[in-house]
Amino acid sequence: MTTDTNLRCGFGTPRLSDSDIAQALQQDLPGWQFDSDESALLRRWQTKGFAKAVYLSNLAVFLADQSGHHPDMRLGWGYFEIRFTTHDAGGVTAVDVNCAKRFDEILSKS
Repeated sequence: MTTDTNLRCGFGTPRLSDSDIAQALQQDLPGWQFDSDESALLRRWQTKGFAKAVYLSNLAVFLADQSGHHPDMRLGWGYFEIRFTTHDAGGVTAVDVNCAKRFDEILSKS
């Protein structure tokens, strides 16, 4: 699956099947997990201190603004956690996979 910067969510965005999610995790999203309780893609980083967690959240906010699709985030001293799901679809869509991939791509360049 390639990263499509024009892919946006909206009413009618189809939810991915469990097998599609598993395939995306295996092929495109190393380090990510599927949280079946929240039907979301999840990744957590351990950070050194609070500022690094805030930097990661700032990156997520920037990407959310660019893509028109916001993640759920949790952060604190020593950790940052991000979750992508499409609430209107009731679960993970191709938009969520794309956003997770874009987040990883930018991190890999820094």
